[in-house]
Amino acid sequence: MSSGTAVAYSTVRRGLRCARVVIVFDGGENWSYWARRALYLASRTWGGAGFVLVPHQDGKVAPALLRACRTYDPDYVVTFRRELVDFEYFLPGHLQVTVDGSPLTGRARWVALAEDNVWLETHTASDKQARDQIAAVCSPYKYASANGSHDAVRQFGQRPEDFPDVNRMPGLAVVNCAQCPPNWGGLLGVAVASHAGLVDAPNPAAVEPDVDEDMLRRLTHWLMGSGSLPPESLARLPLDGASLSDIGRAWDYTTSGLAGVVETRDSSQTVLVVVGDAAEDFALARLWQHTYMHGIWLPSTLGADRDDLPSAVMTGLIKIFGSARSGQGTVTVTSTSLPAEDLSRVLARFRAAGGQYPVEGADEIGQAVSAEELVWPRRNTVHLGIHEQFDDPLNVPTEVDASGTRTMLTPLPPPLLQDQLLARHPDLTWHVDITWPDNRSVLGGGLTARELLTPTSGLPVTLARSSRYGTSYPSKRYDLVLSGIPAVNALPRPKLRNLSLADWVDAKLAQHDLTSRLSSAGHKTAQLARMFADRHAVMDLFAGPLLPALRKMDAEGKSSKICYPQEEGVRIRAHYGVLNFSAFTAASPESSEEQVRRDLDKALRAGVIRRGLVLRCSVCTEVQFQPIDRIGQRWTCERCDSGNDLDQPAWNRPLQEPRWFYDLHPVGRQLLNDHGEVPIALAAHLARTGGAQSAYQDLAEIELVRDGKAKVELDLIAYRDGVLVIGEAKSAAQLSRKSKKERAQEIRKKCQAAVWLEADELVFATSAAKWTPGTEADIREVAAEFDWPHIGPPVIRMLAGLDFPGPATSKVLSL
Repeated sequence: MSSGTAVAYSTVRRGLRCARVVIVFDGGENWSYWARRALYLASRTWGGAGFVLVPHQDGKVAPALLRACRTYDPDYVVTFRRELVDFEYFLPGHLQVTVDGSPLTGRARWVALAEDNVWLETHTASDKQARDQIAAVCSPYKYASANGSHDAVRQFGQRPEDFPDVNRMPGLAVVNCAQCPPNWGGLLGVAVASHAGLVDAPNPAAVEPDVDEDMLRRLTHWLMGSGSLPPESLARLPLDGASLSDIGRAWDYTTSGLAGVVETRDSSQTVLVVVGDAAEDFALARLWQHTYMHGIWLPSTLGADRDDLPSAVMTGLIKIFGSARSGQGTVTVTSTSLPAEDLSRVLARFRAAGGQYPVEGADEIGQAVSAEELVWPRRNTVHLGIHEQFDDPLNVPTEVDASGTRTMLTPLPPPLLQDQLLARHPDLTWHVDITWPDNRSVLGGGLTARELLTPTSGLPVTLARSSRYGTSYPSKRYDLVLSGIPAVNALPRPKLRNLSLADWVDAKLAQHDLTSRLSSAGHKTAQLARMFADRHAVMDLFAGPLLPALRKMDAEGKSSKICYPQEEGVRIRAHYGVLNFSAFTAASPESSEEQVRRDLDKALRAGVIRRGLVLRCSVCTEVQFQPIDRIGQRWTCERCDSGNDLDQPAWNRPLQEPRWFYDLHPVGRQLLNDHGEVPIALAAHLARTGGAQSAYQDLAEIELVRDGKAKVELDLIAYRDGVLVIGEAKSAAQLSRKSKKERAQEIRKKCQAAVWLEADELVFATSAAKWTPGTEADIREVAAEFDWPHIGPPVIRMLAGLDFPGPATSKVLSL
């Protein structure tokens, strides 16, 4: 055990679940078929009901979908094979087979294709490009080595155990169910396939089904959740006297032994209504549904684009808007394919539809938000967990190092399945989520077993990744597993590490050949935190009610009478004054004397503020502050080392007894002289405005270093509730007085740091009342021209008024 560590027991929570998978598909002209094909593959896979689909256009994925995928948090991002029949239908003759240089035709060609089909490369280059874009912004499982890392799984079905076949589930027979008929294509076919699943493979020649008004009405009720049963025509086999409620949906076959799990941190929920006919619209709704629930897609085939909305759509909207009105959440209308003005009109139509029924205040419910502006928080998410094993507490001994990183000292118990039917499946991999206490885990970032498992001299026992709730690993060992060993010994028992923010930042920077170190200002802030043994105590002092008094210690006048006209302090020398208790109470009118006393005593115990007397040396006549720890009946002059008596001539007034004064530690004075309280004020603002369910943590005054040279200096890196913030804090209303070119370079460095750390927000803050218009224009211009990754820029926020009473003003820049 290394020095500077502490041993304690941590209660982690272990949950077992099926895989979360993103399936990439072509969002071009024939996207309806490719989506149904992907849904068919998911319908054959254990846990497939929770898989999501993401389209691409010539290899490019919409940034809104990339942000959604990051929150959905897949274990695997995969493409899927295009079957021979698909190539022949959509690209006839594309696959050539030759014998002795001559192309085969007719039956001979088909026979040759069928024999070689398993070896044909049918994953297109654009599919792979899109897959890589999604994987780059998520944290799927990766193999890690000294030379880097690469994704463990890239193709659907690459390894059978990673995509367990429901047809091999013991005791499960796939028979009758509600499914999307194979000959249903178009928008309605995709909507039904997403809602019900498919047992039978879709027909590539299928077109939009011709349904009558009654069937469309029943379908709409079912798809929008205002009707519990679909039309009988969706039954895979004749009902033969059975009812639709008896047969379930095709998706139900994929959920053997699984239960829906909601990780609720607060009562807020948003129903997302997605309108539009693009592949991205469909995908956005399904992503929301399987990340938070409450995602609804309304394509034009349901009549959602009509001015006179169909009654079934109206009924569904009344239910949605009525729930929102009763305080059970909010409603957001969005689209990837419609412009903002069209979205506003859609919302107005939906509100008008609500007005035809007795829903009070329907014209005030809901908001129209573009897909690019949607926020995807990491709270209140849903997933499919293994029944009765999705939340088990485990006590494990851990050691905590000086940075706050926790390391398990003993391996976790094996993740045995209690469900014997699941355990008997011949190719079943499940996944383990470990949630650490205190909500201090930094999530995501593409970290691997190299950072998340305790170091070992051999192969890592399993894969691991930084995931939605903490750390995830599969139920397979990846080190040496001997044949014939008991099944329980084939399950991994890793020892995990829960990285502190500092270690997470270093691990993330290492992906770009960077390291971090404290800047000169950072060392001062860190010293104060060490004295308090608490970073939050530093924020309480330097961004709290005592700050005005601390600033008054910078005695700017030429005498005590000028600096402290109410005799609330003494000027020792230029820019060095000390205060009595009345100065603190006068400078903190909103705090009671009792609270001021408590705040002062806390700082006194830490040594950040010192109590003492103002005395004059009888030899050299130097007026000086003498801390209480240095004085007795005899005291020594700090200037001439002469001994003095503690008598009335030394303190002068009052006659009876000397008065206590308070001095700020030199490190604290240096921090104020360098305006170091401004980043602390930003940290305090972020700590106050974040969610109460998650711990706030930060790093102050950090340099990002490559080859020993600082590339960027950051005032603040903050993390809370799954949101990583990079902050730049200024005391002035502009970034600097440098040239426009130098200011632009400074802004670009902050943008680059945001890319390296995958920051969610980039904040520019000032203690001034507002930023100058030119500063805002400079930031917008540089950020708009910066070469951001495919996911787009983080939220860029301007904060002002950190040094003024009341809340700071906040503005998000649109690029």
